[in-house]
Amino acid sequence: MKTSSDSNFPERLGHADSPRGSTDRFFGLLFSAFWGVVAMAPLRRGDSIRAWAVVLAGAFLSISLIRPTLLGPLNKWWQRLGQFLQKLTNPIVMAVLYFSTIVPFALMMRLLNRNVLRLNWDPYETSYWIPRKPSGPRPESMKDQY
Repeated sequence: MKTSSDSNFPERLGHADSPRGSTDRFFGLLFSAFWGVVAMAPLRRGDSIRAWAVVLAGAFLSISLIRPTLLGPLNKWWQRLGQFLQKLTNPIVMAVLYFSTIVPFALMMRLLNRNVLRLNWDPYETSYWIPRKPSGPRPESMKDQY
């Protein structure tokens, strides 16, 4: 049975709905590709291939194809590192965005004495309605909108 709060959102987000991590096989294939790129990177400058990176790429490829469960602990460690970095960088990125966009805009609006939202309380004001000039559409035009 749906409650009123369930009907407002297309999906439920709870502790049980946390995002799934990558499979051990995908993790191994991804790292194999990464180390393969690292091994081939010196070719762009005309240098020789990095043998140690080829060994790592081959090891990840063979383990991920033959027995990917061996990569499970490394995969979990990698995901924990990613979650830690997310918790570390998200507040920093949001603070940089806030202090580089919102704060300068607010300071500029205060310097120009602009009060766009008009949120000040005035006990003597009878209405906060803002008259439109020119006035909006005729009321007859709003009939049978749907």
